[in-house]
Parts: sequence; structure tokens; C-alpha cells
Amino acid sequence: MLIEDFVPISRSVRITNALLLAHGTEIARAAARAAVPTGSLTLGPPRTRADSLVVPIMWSPQRPSAFEDLQGDLQTSPLDELLTHLALVASCHILADALGRRALYRDAERAAQRFVRAFLTHLATELELRSPVPVDRGRDGAGNDPGDG
Repeated sequence: MLIEDFVPISRSVRITNALLLAHGTEIARAAARAAVPTGSLTLGPPRTRADSLVVPIMWSPQRPSAFEDLQGDLQTSPLDELLTHLALVASCHILADALGRRALYRDAERAAQRFVRAFLTHLATELELRSPVPVDRGRDGAGNDPGDG
């Protein structure tokens, strides 16, 4: 089963990438534990592609689980100067006892999708909390653009 989801992060891709490179394993494991308290998360070696960072990820849920071994890539991309697109594209195997039973299979799919959404949401929150608040340098404290003057 293929799963793809994304969330925005209110920080620049430069700041987000620096945090993931310096503390990615720690932050991602905390996000995975917040999403589902049991299981094991492993990150592979990160690679860069232009402004994007791609980190291989594998999450193995503790049994019993509706799915096993979610594997894929976590990727950052710039949305604008102060906003990052954080995406996870992964696949997982639905356990055999759900195959052939449509309702069980759909429940297993939803469980995997819920984990990915919760993981990304917690990861984005952690990255925002651990990074400096962005400053809009184009406006003064009153919201006026200095170029209007």
C-alpha cells in the first residue's frame, strides 16, 4: 500500500533542513512516539537535492498491528521564503489476515494513514518549537512596509 501525506512548517527550508540534519533522529523518534507509543523508527542517511532534503525512513510497529514495516522517504521542499513543505511518501504491507476481508483491509489502511498524519503533524510541531521564530524583515512593528515611505 502506498501512502503520501504532507504538512506545512512555518519555518524556512534552510532552518528545517539544518534541524533535521543535526537532530533528525531524536526529533523523528519523539514524533513517532507521540503518534503511536510503540514501535521502532529508523532514519537512513540524508541526501540533498537542490534545496530539498530527503531522509529514508522505516517504522516498524509493535505487534499486534494492522500493518508492518512502513518504508519511504521524508522530504522537505521550500514553499516560500518562510514556509517548508514536509512530505512523507511510503509504502507498507497490510498483514495477511486483513487480505481478502475488505473491512479489515480498509481499517488497516486507515491505521497506516492515521500514523503517517499524526507522525508528520508531531514532527512539524517539534521542528517549529525547536527553531527560531521567523522574522518578517519587510515590515516594521506596526505592520508598515518601510518601502512605502
